[in-house]
Amino acid sequence: MNDQGFSRASPSNHASFPPPSGKPLIDLQNLEVRYGRLLAFQSESVQLTEGVTGLLGPNGAGKSTLLKTILGLLQPTQGTGTVLGLPLDEAGVAIRSKIGYMSENDSFVPNLSSVEFVSLAGELGGMPPRDATRRAHEVLSYLGLDEARYRKLEEYSTGMKQRLKLAQALVHDPQLLILDEPTNGLDPTGRQSMLDLIQILHREHGKSILISTHLLEDVEKVADSILVLREGNVIASGKIEELLVRDGVRYLLELSGGERQAFLNFLFDRNTQLIEVEPLRKSGPAGDLIRLHAQEEWDSSTVFKDIIEYQKTTENYSVQVRSLVREKEKLENLFKRFSKKNTKLPRQRAVVLPSAPQAESSKGVSPEVPPTALPTVLPTVPPEEGGGEGGADEH
Repeated sequence: MNDQGFSRASPSNHASFPPPSGKPLIDLQNLEVRYGRLLAFQSESVQLTEGVTGLLGPNGAGKSTLLKTILGLLQPTQGTGTVLGLPLDEAGVAIRSKIGYMSENDSFVPNLSSVEFVSLAGELGGMPPRDATRRAHEVLSYLGLDEARYRKLEEYSTGMKQRLKLAQALVHDPQLLILDEPTNGLDPTGRQSMLDLIQILHREHGKSILISTHLLEDVEKVADSILVLREGNVIASGKIEELLVRDGVRYLLELSGGERQAFLNFLFDRNTQLIEVEPLRKSGPAGDLIRLHAQEEWDSSTVFKDIIEYQKTTENYSVQVRSLVREKEKLENLFKRFSKKNTKLPRQRAVVLPSAPQAESSKGVSPEVPPTALPTVLPTVPPEEGGGEGGADEH
């Protein structure tokens, strides 16, 4: 078998996306945002429903522009929309009072204690001073910062500052949380604690959450939907599990014996639902590993029927199917495909790296940490290891 694969034309990455079920929390139509003459964001439709949504895209994709528009900090030059039922172009202050925003960068008031800072955030969100102070104590205790609530913000470690930014976003009990790089700067323990907290806020407290992050692994752990941007355009939107199969399914086929390339040509010609045949590993007489990319409705048992037919037709019984397994799609692969320029390729031989390394074995994934029994209002999240002093999460 030579080191060539082949493919037929794939569907466009700019396919229309079905509207999500339920009343959307965010509904933007025919939106266009410009900085002077520079077009920063445009989309025919952006709809986000209740749940946890990951906002993905490379630098310069338009994520910050979209978030500022949702928060009412940027006015669109064209289009209409609603956020939490409020008109985007008229109710910026009212919208922000219903949203809790956790910024990527630190934006603290110097010389304040954490309880003073979170109380101030509550008052800015429209809460009476007494209620804001009471709620600040509750939220800081919930996030494991109760023992450090009277310390100056400048004394906080990176992990403590991340929790503090989340506290000020939660203090006014918002309907929607927007978290911009919530695990930024955290060590593995602090990162997992933050992700567990996000899941608790959604599952047990009913918060809808929009997460903007570069860490696809974080999105896989906590989000059920994604919104993918590229160059100011929405190129993918919807439930992750639906998007993973929208672009087809993938199987790993292991062949051994002679004339393996001839059998793959035979298989590809007989199965119009096969999109691409991609060699992954060439190992000589021992066998080859091939990825079969097919439409979702393709019947994989066809491989076994076709090997029998091929052997009868060619009287070549040396080529054998050693295994055929469904490949579990990963969000990282999906993101890479959506992030590529949209091109339609005719059926062709593709350039593939010779002697590609064998498929990696499954990497260990830390088991999901079950939350402890929670009070009605706010549970207590364990404080950072070492009492939150400096620690390994600082950079």
